[in-house]
Amino acid sequence: MFNEIRMLYPDRLLLWGRRNESFYPMLAQEIGTHSILLTFEHVEDPAFRATMVIDRRLGVIRKTAMLGDLRILTDVQIDQPMARDTNPVLEPITDWIRADY
Repeated sequence: MFNEIRMLYPDRLLLWGRRNESFYPMLAQEIGTHSILLTFEHVEDPAFRATMVIDRRLGVIRKTAMLGDLRILTDVQIDQPMARDTNPVLEPITDWIRADY
């Protein structure tokens, strides 16, 4: 499963402090009017952090930053038929992505 698609299924992300994973949640903050920022800490180095932004309106993760990798979902549609596209198109970013918290 593409990592971008895993953001729609949070239990598929390797962040929840389970046995084989190296991060655990340590802080939750409300940001803006409709988002929650979760901060994760590395089990062996507390200074090494990862973050995710959850959009409370949609119930999905819109942004993750972990291990030097940043992923942002820019076009999320809800209430659509659940037909899975076998070849999703992941378009390159061509402009600055403005935060919508």
